[in-house]
Amino acid sequence: MPKGEPTGAGSGDPQDANLDIQAKLIFDPKRDVSGESMQRMIRNAEHSGNRKPFFAYKMKIIDPTYEPKIEEDVQKSQIEKLEKNRREGNWQVFAYQAMIMKIIDPTYDLKLDEDAARGMSSTLESTRRGVPGEFIWGGGSNVKSPGARRESEKDHEKDAQENKWMHFVRMAANVKIANPQQELGVDQEARQGIKDRLEKLKKEYSSEFLRDAMAAKIVDSTLDLGLDQPTQAWIKNIFQELKSPYANIDTFTDTLMAMKILAAEKVEVTDKGLEIIMPEEK
Repeated sequence: MPKGEPTGAGSGDPQDANLDIQAKLIFDPKRDVSGESMQRMIRNAEHSGNRKPFFAYKMKIIDPTYEPKIEEDVQKSQIEKLEKNRREGNWQVFAYQAMIMKIIDPTYDLKLDEDAARGMSSTLESTRRGVPGEFIWGGGSNVKSPGARRESEKDHEKDAQENKWMHFVRMAANVKIANPQQELGVDQEARQGIKDRLEKLKKEYSSEFLRDAMAAKIVDSTLDLGLDQPTQAWIKNIFQELKSPYANIDTFTDTLMAMKILAAEKVEVTDKGLEIIMPEEK
């Protein structure tokens, strides 16, 4: 998603008084996204190879009638990744992959036994305390020295502490979609931590705001997301900029997905998957 840092009127500035923004974020892909833009997103999703599930779940959120065409070998690879992370106890990644599977196919049996529930619950608790998850060294042939690895581990630990509420709310949203019966531990401390992070992101005009606000609404629709009028103007302006045919289609898709959830009247996780109820047009 774009940073959207303001440089003046019409360029993402949340203080732009000329934008016609109501007190409530008004947005609906059916009305506000052209057929050409929808086709661009579908083509992008269907020509993404092994990453097709990654794009397919986003398209399902944007348009529930979308039926992804995922090849058997791609589906098999996705399941293998899910099971590998289950075996290795990498519950943060497991929850993310389980969320993707559940949105694409709500009938898919994730086999969430007590071990999985306990593992995800324990990892959620660790993220809110700022405890780093499993450190995955991605250096491969680029590993030049043990010192390089130590520096990356330090960065990993710093990220876990400084962005603990980001890690918590995003994982909590994934867990809720995968297993809506699971207790997430969203107490008053978590609510305040999430609220403070969203306020910080707004002040920085950060691209992470939409992503974290979307996760927060999935976790608990009563959370204060800070969607005041200037923030809505900023979001709408980002959307207008991304409507350009030259804008990055991945960023456009991510932004639409977040905007739809933030504009929803109600977001529920049921046996039909993630159900997003949009306000009725008046």
